[in-house]
Amino acid sequence: FFKQKTAYEIGVRLVGSEMCIRDSGFTDPVTLVFSARTQADLYDQGLLSYWQERYPNFRAISTLTGESVEGLQHGRVPEVLPDLLGSLEEHSVYVAGVPAFVDACVARARIMGARDALIHTEGFYPQDDDESAARC
Repeated sequence: FFKQKTAYEIGVRLVGSEMCIRDSGFTDPVTLVFSARTQADLYDQGLLSYWQERYPNFRAISTLTGESVEGLQHGRVPEVLPDLLGSLEEHSVYVAGVPAFVDACVARARIMGARDALIHTEGFYPQDDDESAARC
């Protein structure tokens, strides 16, 4: 998630769910960038499209790393971020994924001006293989 201005948090949960956007009256722009290898690997695209229609401050961008599909971004998140968002100086940044992906996204966010105090991460480890990080 990349959200303008400062972070709005409910407890320790990250902003971005429909409940937070709907029930809190949250109006700052929220952009979710989701990366997958193929279009078949994308999930909840219908829900994300619905949120974009229902909430004008929510934008979802999917990027594929393993195939090119018209209408979708192509490339790893750290590579496409500058074209998608420009400066992150006044943004809160939330990154979740395998550790190598998180590290690469945080490094790019810092280059784009994100402040460490507004960068939030959650790393997780795949159970099937160690090569997942290289494919994200």
